[in-house]
Amino acid sequence: MTRSKAIFDSLKEKCNEQEIDIAKRYQEHKLKLGSILSVMSVQIQQQNETLKSVFTTITELVPIVTLSLGICQQLATTTTSNSTDQQVKLPFDTSTSQVQTLINFLNEQHQLISRKHLKFVENFEKNNQLLQHGIELFTSTSE
Repeated sequence: MTRSKAIFDSLKEKCNEQEIDIAKRYQEHKLKLGSILSVMSVQIQQQNETLKSVFTTITELVPIVTLSLGICQQLATTTTSNSTDQQVKLPFDTSTSQVQTLINFLNEQHQLISRKHLKFVENFEKNNQLLQHGIELFTSTSE
């Protein structure tokens, strides 16, 4: 009976040691995963800031380009308005028409970019909230 108790105690001690080892490894993995999630959160935030900067630059630049093209169009129209020579007027009229088409296209693209930017910001906010909630759940259940 004493021998059985010794074997049992030995097995119990091994199980306790394994349990402690598993708990240590679990804590190490938990710390690593928490670090990875934190790094991902920072990276996502940095990417968001960069993309916001790009969107802002584009949305500020398109109206300036559109305005500049409109001025060029007005200059071409004004320059040829007094001319009766069709050889002079025709190329300017063609260019004016092309400029108007380009202005329309830029305005449409500006609206599209603005909508995409709003959707991007909305999605980022949702995803960031989900990530933060996940990190909170992870840290609260693992303590």
